[in-house]
Amino acid sequence: MVAASLKKKYFRGANITETENGYWTYPTFPVDWQATIAKGQSPVYGEDYSPMALALFRINMVSPPRGSGDVLFYPGQFFSVDRATVASEVHASPDTVTSSSLYTVDKLSVFNPSRSNGAYSITVGYPDVSEDELRAAGSDYPAWILPYMTVRTTGYRPNDTLTRIHDLAVSLVKNTTNQYDAANAIQAYLRGDLFRYTLTPRLPDRGQDPLDFFLFNSHEGYCQYYATAMGDMLRSLGIPVRLVNGYGPGSYSTTSGLYTVHDSDAHTWVEAYFPKYGWIPFEPTNDHEQTWNPIQRKTQTVPLCLRDNLCVPGGTPSASGSPRVGGAPGFQEPNGPSGDGTTGFTLKSLDAGTVTRIAGGLLALILIVFGVVARYLRPRTVMGVWKRTLMLARLAGTRLQPGETPLELSRRLSSVFPEAASAVRDVARGFVVAAYAPPDLAPSARTPVLEAWVALRPLMLRRVARRLRPHRA
Repeated sequence: MVAASLKKKYFRGANITETENGYWTYPTFPVDWQATIAKGQSPVYGEDYSPMALALFRINMVSPPRGSGDVLFYPGQFFSVDRATVASEVHASPDTVTSSSLYTVDKLSVFNPSRSNGAYSITVGYPDVSEDELRAAGSDYPAWILPYMTVRTTGYRPNDTLTRIHDLAVSLVKNTTNQYDAANAIQAYLRGDLFRYTLTPRLPDRGQDPLDFFLFNSHEGYCQYYATAMGDMLRSLGIPVRLVNGYGPGSYSTTSGLYTVHDSDAHTWVEAYFPKYGWIPFEPTNDHEQTWNPIQRKTQTVPLCLRDNLCVPGGTPSASGSPRVGGAPGFQEPNGPSGDGTTGFTLKSLDAGTVTRIAGGLLALILIVFGVVARYLRPRTVMGVWKRTLMLARLAGTRLQPGETPLELSRRLSSVFPEAASAVRDVARGFVVAAYAPPDLAPSARTPVLEAWVALRPLMLRRVARRLRPHRA
């Protein structure tokens, strides 16, 4: 993905609202509401936030993320885009169903074609709000926001862990008098020196809740750990919150004036809801390298394109780039009539020599195919191992879900293929290190991943064979 901006922006992919089995997830079940948005049209929102600044981004999606090929990524709140889309809302209120208005767009997908490749221009909105305005926003929450305010007491975390998390949150916000300062206090705690950012955190003991281990023992992890901790603490206090899966701003080129976003820029952050202003982002992750910084509020020194002034964005922060054009391989039509004037073929009886040659050719072809498959299943890189793991999992009946991270997928594969749980986890952890760790650390993942693949490969092939085997009567 290629984008440009006068300031660094985060690119939203999916709002993460559900909590289950210790993790925040985008639901695998059907969402409550989906609305088709015509090209260039704006959705009808059930709430109006003011003042709202508009900005136009031109984004070139060179290669969509695996498992999210139909998703459009964008900063801020969706306003309009030059493609036909489907907007999904996980928790629809009765007003949404009766009036067809959306309170939030939890995921924006394209259709016809259902791939996000190429360039698109998207207009988005930002609440132009100060810290003092957020402090005065109050807690008069509308009814539709209730699902974002509570922590599940069953099927999520042990009750004693929920109590410890709540007690920690209470201790952190004891000197605050409003929801905004409470959220800032929790953010500041997680960004403090007590916690260490790492892509290879220590793992909890068997049976120990992973967030309990992060908050009260290891104090080390990556963005999902920090965002989950802040999300759990805010919900335990009754403050509406959701997580967002997407991408950071990527790397900036002074030559092109563009930001280029790679898979390694994948990120999870927090958004809390404030009456009159909507969802406001927070950044609890601190890698101590100035990669993820606290998000500034209303610090613009240039005039904003305000929606209430009927402004149409055009010269605002933009992203540009041309779609990558490539011809797909095709098949040349066979020649027409043969030299002898016939247009068909002649079938003759086969002699023993011909049969032998055909059998030998088929055997050679089988051996060649076997050799190609065997070579394909012996990758030499971490990325090669990960691609083949996804391929075998798909053939075995388990696909990567939209918005699902490598570690989330490994946990799901471990439950579906328990005999391969250990090897799957080792491959996923190694892939995370190779993909997202600093350059001096990433190569260390290669050997453990290749060793784990040797153990995982026959187990996955056995599952694939079992699934493809014809059922016996």
